[in-house]
Amino acid sequence: MKSVVTAFAALVFLSLATPPEAAAQPPRRPFLFKDARGELAQARARGESEVVLVMAAMPGRNARLAAAVEGMGGRIGFRFDEVDYLRAWVPLDRVEELVDHPDIHSVDLSITNRSRSFGLADDAPVLPGDTIWPPVLTDRPLSNRYSPLGDMRAIEWRERNPTWDGRGVTIAMIDMLPDMLLPELQTARNLAGEEVPKIAVYTNVLDPEIEDNGWWLEMDDMVEAAEGGFVYRDSAYTAPRDGVFRITMFDEVRADTMGVYGSSLERDVNRDGNPEGSSRLFAVLWDEGAGEVWVDTDQDRDFTDETAMGDYAERPGFGVFGTDDPDTPVRESVGFGVQIDREQGRVALNLGIASHGTLVVG
Repeated sequence: MKSVVTAFAALVFLSLATPPEAAAQPPRRPFLFKDARGELAQARARGESEVVLVMAAMPGRNARLAAAVEGMGGRIGFRFDEVDYLRAWVPLDRVEELVDHPDIHSVDLSITNRSRSFGLADDAPVLPGDTIWPPVLTDRPLSNRYSPLGDMRAIEWRERNPTWDGRGVTIAMIDMLPDMLLPELQTARNLAGEEVPKIAVYTNVLDPEIEDNGWWLEMDDMVEAAEGGFVYRDSAYTAPRDGVFRITMFDEVRADTMGVYGSSLERDVNRDGNPEGSSRLFAVLWDEGAGEVWVDTDQDRDFTDETAMGDYAERPGFGVFGTDDPDTPVRESVGFGVQIDREQGRVALNLGIASHGTLVVG
């Protein structure tokens, strides 16, 4: 992902006391590094008319900087005044002028539209029948010299606090979305000792206008279900209830277009091997008023056998594509969370497929 996607909850920051005048005027860095200048040159060579810049404004000047961007013919993609941050599309021939603007603290080029030298991962070899999966937990001691625990002084901290077990602590992980179906990621305990979902937030922060990996779905089509059913794209569906819904199709081929570094699905989200004549599309139904989403995971055009899901931040819960075969060493199912962007009329199916994110969360 994004491209990464955030998976959990809060970061911890240290606040250092700084004189107000020093905090108000941090040293500026109004230039592009060599790699960004190279990306700019490549964009010119490709004939692009605009590029995406990420900018930090001088303290308190984000609104002024946003006005300057728009005055140069740019478009604001994201603005967060609390931390003086902007992401914007800027005309290519105005970039250097904007970089030198007095309200800029620092700026970088967001890499988009660049051809990748790597593609989808090759088909993975079949694991031998005697392969133990999941792997046996390591018995490596905490004092392992290659572990970051020493650099973090975490070994001594745990020795000083042997009864602290992590309950009530939330950790943010900015990475690709991990496999949320792992047993270790199911439940945690809050300070009162009550069980709560271990994953507090499961969010995809990709902007589909910049990097569209097929997870964000434009819910533009409308259907009205009456007497328990409706017709969409010449197919009859059974509705979860009568009413008006937004609908679209989730395409497992498009949803794998950013499958890199071992995160590929081989364009097969439900792990059925894509037999000849099978569909690659899954209908997605959204009751906008109720904030409920149904996914036809088994492709039987019947939503009554699917669980109503909400935005994970408001209604924690995951859905599953595919059915696991317990006799094989690898799970034949893929989990997903729902995310709703009411303002843009979009729904995302956030797939828990990232090997790197799963490694990091472990």
